[in-house]
Amino acid sequence: MIDLHFIHALSNGVKYYKENREAFRQVFEDVAESYADRLFDKVSALNINFDEAYTKNHESFPLITTSINESNPNGNQVLGNRGFNKSNVLFINQECTVYIYATDKDVLRVLHRLCQASLLLFKKSFLASGYLNIEFNNSGDLKPDDDIIGKGTVVYGRSLMYIATRELMVKMIQPDDFDADLPWVLNPPNIT
Repeated sequence: MIDLHFIHALSNGVKYYKENREAFRQVFEDVAESYADRLFDKVSALNINFDEAYTKNHESFPLITTSINESNPNGNQVLGNRGFNKSNVLFINQECTVYIYATDKDVLRVLHRLCQASLLLFKKSFLASGYLNIEFNNSGDLKPDDDIIGKGTVVYGRSLMYIATRELMVKMIQPDDFDADLPWVLNPPNIT
């Protein structure tokens, strides 16, 4: 679900920075104030689209999408997956990649920074929602997207990868919870 949580945080964070010049300038303290103001004016005038990756074809840019992969966090699991209060637990690394597409390189650079700032802005909310951590891993190159170039406009793309660890907790089922019509046997008897 982190891909959906990221879309929510990114859309709210980008909206916040598009509507707040002082907060925007704070994120761009490493450039001249006049240049930061030009970037703010440019991005504030845009309609930025947000979506899950691979859900449909997009022809309106800028666009921010997300995708998710899950894995075992380097073999770090609770012994026997046993948690407290008669629960089973599984630690899951959720790798969320944020893809940013724009027809303007400056807009792409700004959105890259605003995505990073937005995820910092809402980090406390992610932790309150049960994520154990959220870590920025890396960014991809700013480059033309080969899949979109052929449509008459050069669209630039860039990606950011984050890894978050989450605990999946499931209350153990008691024998009384099973339906008597649905027996489940781990070692069925030999049938001859």
